Amino acid sequence: MVIAFIGTRAPGDVPIPWLNLFRRAATLVGASGHAVVTGAAPGADQLAAQCAISQGGEVTLVLPWRSYERAWVQRMRNQHVSRVFVGILPESIPTVALQSVKDHHPAFGSLSQGGRRLHARNYLIVHRADLIIALPSDKPGGGGTGQGIRIAEALNIPCVDLSLEGDRKTLPRILAVMRT
Repeated sequence: MVIAFIGTRAPGDVPIPWLNLFRRAATLVGASGHAVVTGAAPGADQLAAQCAISQGGEVTLVLPWRSYERAWVQRMRNQHVSRVFVGILPESIPTVALQSVKDHHPAFGSLSQGGRRLHARNYLIVHRADLIIALPSDKPGGGGTGQGIRIAEALNIPCVDLSLEGDRKTLPRILAVMRT
């Protein structure tokens, strides 16, 4: 299975139980041998990658441009040579990824080129995943996390949104199935 982890750049601002579930999920996915894909942004993305790697997991980092979070990405690649893979959004944004931004971002017209690349990257993180685990900020639907959740919904990919009580209750059952 491919599990995508998306989330806030400020995980310290979310309730501790949400953060603990997110960490536990990334750790278990890494230990269970499932592939992890995330975006390398500071915060939840980097946390998920580090948790999965700490348990021997493999992680694919999807970058909007080559120099994105360069020092952190390089450190992860150097420390975990055979378990960290990097994908970079092509210079010419793939049509399907750009269309995803147009379809799902509430303010597409006001996005800078960099903003469009960041949100197109969200499509590449989510579109081939079997499950999404999202740690949003307390602002529902906001930022790249909200964009990733909207993309997952449009593609009918199951998404565990840790801001929703029902999803927080469901996640331990999902994780138990992954262990087997």
